Amino acid sequence: MEQSWLAANEEQKNLFDYFNWTGVPDIPEEILNSLARWVLLYDVPFPYMAVREEMLPPESIRFFFLDKSYIAALLDGAMSLGRSYTIDYQHDCRVIDKVMDRALCESSFIRPSLQKKERKPSEVGKNALSGAVSGFLLRSVMVSGWRGLEFKAFEEGNDKEPLRALRLETLGTEVLLGLYVNEIKKLVITQPPEGMHFGFSRKKDESDKFEKRVRSLKDGKLLEGESALADVVLQDSGYRVVNLAATVANIRDALGEGDINSALTALEMIQNPYTGEVVRGR
Repeated sequence: MEQSWLAANEEQKNLFDYFNWTGVPDIPEEILNSLARWVLLYDVPFPYMAVREEMLPPESIRFFFLDKSYIAALLDGAMSLGRSYTIDYQHDCRVIDKVMDRALCESSFIRPSLQKKERKPSEVGKNALSGAVSGFLLRSVMVSGWRGLEFKAFEEGNDKEPLRALRLETLGTEVLLGLYVNEIKKLVITQPPEGMHFGFSRKKDESDKFEKRVRSLKDGKLLEGESALADVVLQDSGYRVVNLAATVANIRDALGEGDINSALTALEMIQNPYTGEVVRGR
């Protein structure tokens, strides 16, 4: 009896020694890809992000931080399948941190992979999610109404270098999710460049009259001040037909220039895509 107990104990010790290592097992690419996607909340049910509809009412935006403990619990739960004995748990406790770190590293390449971009050798093996990861949930009709909206996030004190986007995707007809490396302080929402067109704006408090802010003929930048506003003359307000000759004359007067040709007229009539900014803390 004593010999059989010793043999069983020795067998268990050998098993523990077999698993008692600090290396990371070779993870199949499919499994590693799934873990990396879950880090970025892919396939996570939306009610887990916004438990109640009141948390994301219509025409609203909500900023948040990605809770690393939540993600760790999510991955731990996914990797817990097949744990039948204490030895399985002891093994996982030794390697789970490194497996998670590999999943975090891999998650940095999910978006570039979807965009068919090659990985930069300098970024391979680096955990871009070692610091804070923040994001936003946008619920608005412009998600479905304005296709191709562009989003750029900036951290505090830096308006030149946008934060690296980890995920930017619509979750429904009017809901969009964005995830970025580091903390979002300002979010800039812009119509796509193909939204550039000829146009003008309504006058303030005058719904039936229009005006056009003129541009410098040297660098194309919009000029400031009331004197840089030219009245847009309508030939037929019912059909919304512009009297181009009279409008160009007003533009010429606002510029203080002589005759302007058709190319310069086209430059003046360009309407930039709309841009909006959302700044946290205001």
